[in-house]
Amino acid sequence: SVVDISEAGRLMTNSADRLGAAECVRLEWSEAAEEPSAHTFPLTYPA
Repeated sequence: SVVDISEAGRLMTNSADRLGAAECVRLEWSEAAEEPSAHTFPLTYPA
C-alpha cells in the first residue's frame, strides 16, 4: 500500500517486526539520494 512517511513511521513503531522495514526504508532513501531516477515516490512498502 502507499502511505505517507508519518504513517509509515507510526506503523513501524507499532511492531518490533517493523525494525527491519525501517532499515530498508533508510537504505532506500540513501540510494534515492544517489539515484533519484531509479525510485518512485511516495515511498512504498508491503503493508
